[in-house]
Amino acid sequence: MLTKMIASSEQASRTTCAICRLRSNCILCDTCKAETREDFYLLLLTRFKDESNDFFGLQATCIDMHDAVDHYVVPDIPVMSFDQSVHTVDEHAKEFLEEHTMISTNEMIPVEVAGDGDCLFHTLCTFYPTMTIDELRARCINELCLHQQHYETIKTEMGLDLVDDESVQDHVLRIINNQQYTGVLTFAALSTVIGRPIESIYPSVNDNDEYCEVLNTIFVPRNQQLSSPEMPLRIMWSGPEKEADRIWRSNHFTPLLSTVQSSSALETTTSFEVVDDDVASAESTTVLQPTDLRTSKSTIRYTNQIEDEKENDAEPKSRVSLFNKRQVFLEAPAIIQYMIDSVKDGKLQPRFLKPSTIYNASISNVEEASLPSLTKVRDRKQVYNARQKRESNVEEYLAIMRNLEKSSSVIARFSMSREEAPVLVLSQPHMIKELKRCCITSSDQMQPSVLCIDTTFNLGRFFVTPIAFRNTAVQYRKTKKAPIFIGPIMIHYRDDAQSYQEVLEYVRRELNDCSTLVIGSDGAKAIQKAVGSVFPDSTHLYCTRHMRQNIERQLIKSRTTLDERQGILELIFDSSESLIQSEIEEEFQDRLNELCEYWRTIQRRDETRVNGATDFFQWFNQYQANVFRNHLIAAIRIPINFLDRHGASRLFYNNDIESMNHAFKIQTNWELRSLSEVIDILGNLIATQKNESIRALHDSGDLEILPPYSRFVTDSHIWSAKTIEERKEIIENYYNYVPASTKPRRSLNTSPKAGRKPGRSNVRGSSTRTRKKK
Repeated sequence: MLTKMIASSEQASRTTCAICRLRSNCILCDTCKAETREDFYLLLLTRFKDESNDFFGLQATCIDMHDAVDHYVVPDIPVMSFDQSVHTVDEHAKEFLEEHTMISTNEMIPVEVAGDGDCLFHTLCTFYPTMTIDELRARCINELCLHQQHYETIKTEMGLDLVDDESVQDHVLRIINNQQYTGVLTFAALSTVIGRPIESIYPSVNDNDEYCEVLNTIFVPRNQQLSSPEMPLRIMWSGPEKEADRIWRSNHFTPLLSTVQSSSALETTTSFEVVDDDVASAESTTVLQPTDLRTSKSTIRYTNQIEDEKENDAEPKSRVSLFNKRQVFLEAPAIIQYMIDSVKDGKLQPRFLKPSTIYNASISNVEEASLPSLTKVRDRKQVYNARQKRESNVEEYLAIMRNLEKSSSVIARFSMSREEAPVLVLSQPHMIKELKRCCITSSDQMQPSVLCIDTTFNLGRFFVTPIAFRNTAVQYRKTKKAPIFIGPIMIHYRDDAQSYQEVLEYVRRELNDCSTLVIGSDGAKAIQKAVGSVFPDSTHLYCTRHMRQNIERQLIKSRTTLDERQGILELIFDSSESLIQSEIEEEFQDRLNELCEYWRTIQRRDETRVNGATDFFQWFNQYQANVFRNHLIAAIRIPINFLDRHGASRLFYNNDIESMNHAFKIQTNWELRSLSEVIDILGNLIATQKNESIRALHDSGDLEILPPYSRFVTDSHIWSAKTIEERKEIIENYYNYVPASTKPRRSLNTSPKAGRKPGRSNVRGSSTRTRKKK
């Protein structure tokens, strides 16, 4: 049942990252993929710990995240030889090995590891130095949760319940925390995690000890048989000195390393000849013998298959012969380069050479070649495909430049300088007018919209950076909310500040060099640099959600618990007197000091846990404090009237532009598209939004136009009676209309007696007529 659940989970299309829950169509977002091995598994283990109150909740989390566990591959070759410069001999364990086992200390040496409750994980780290305790623990938890019934079964079959009768559920919920004693279930799971047998060596300190019979065994990976050809890792149970009146029991683990260098560690080489048609001589090359890489989907070899091979004397195929048969794939780059050069040479001629001409020239010296040439073209179709692939970009750029000549083209700018990648800007005049109307000259009834910018990936082999804003001239009929509209869109090949300056400078020119905008982004460094260069006087708001996730990620790296993270995030974001709601500098500094004191309290509470981890407050004060001052706190949002309906300052989120990017990916069906296809898709979206605004002009569609622009709305019957020219005139007037700003009343500093007639005592503005008394 659980296997079916995993399979269905794999087939389901993801919308969020498994670790940080950011929007992503892959199992991991780009930020989590870029984490170091140590930090990645710390984040993964923390996600597991957040669900550790309930086994079934933790099991569901493991099902959802099991694909992410193998983001980094377990090393294939463990360290199995003793090195004096790296390892230290465990003298106490060495005595047990000499006196109570059949293993000679001349062959195996016990190595000292820390005895802090995680000694079994420290032991595995001795064999695999690139792996951390957090990684081993996370992989072990994932394995036990996904295959609970298997480990309950082997515990009974191997008689391990004599040593430890703890259930898998209780065992998982215990060892997920640090410094918890591990046991036989962890042994069995770790064998599958590393994909190699583990030999358990229990010294016979006691006479007639049943533990010796049970624990002197070999734990094999779940998908392998006992006849595995891999040499098992040896781990010995160690413990205190034996006391006369007590039964000795182990409380420590130590790895056993060989004093003799393993034969598998020796390098083997294979010599073969690489033939080049352009060079008469053959060059001898030495290549390291390939190693068998272990993957998560390895082929299972059953015992009967192994016995059949023995009976038939089936010798393994020679690696050299297989290697020589597949040499052609090593020379694939040379073949491709040869075809490209041939296409280049052909284009220098008045007319392109036909594929048959290039093909015939490439096979002209077959008689002289001693072996089938490795750089020869396979057939004519291969030449044709290579030329078509090379010409595709050229043809697309030619089509773009031809479209620039049309006034109705969605392509507004195409620029390319020497040694720089091309940049395209998609825009139309009505988009600039709406952008100017909503982000600059907003009417008195509307607040200026935030100009949002963000980059979306995986639309093609390029980046797409749209600008989005809330069109405050219209609203949805049902929700009464302003819709998100597309502004100018940039297609570029470099994710750097210079590229973002291209689209921002285009916007500034179209807005008549207006520099007082409110710009929102996720705080990416390249966008931050470009905004500061093009719009230095603008207010640049950072997305609160992105900042919160970055801070929470850093708190996890600082090894804080879930409750501690929630407390710190409340001081920064959630409470009414949080750091982000500071309205003046003095408030910000006082609340920053409160955050510092709260962090010091956490440090004093458990110094061993946070020892060696990054000091969170030092990191925050160095990298985040000024970011909050300049882009996030209420003191920045209040002056630009970034307020909610109750008049309180509201937090900025980058949801608008991200929802637009999500709409782009839906239109591409989450597939990589060519440049021309993406331009057509974006052009259709721009046209659709314009058509929705036009439909609102005759009171149709999902949108309705708000005052003062509602003066252009006509009845649908009247609209249908108008000619095309009359409709175009209404549409043009709608986009060109700029509402007049209300002039403030002057406050004249005049005396109340000013303008009074001489001799009159009545107040100015009162009646001068004398009323008759009744």
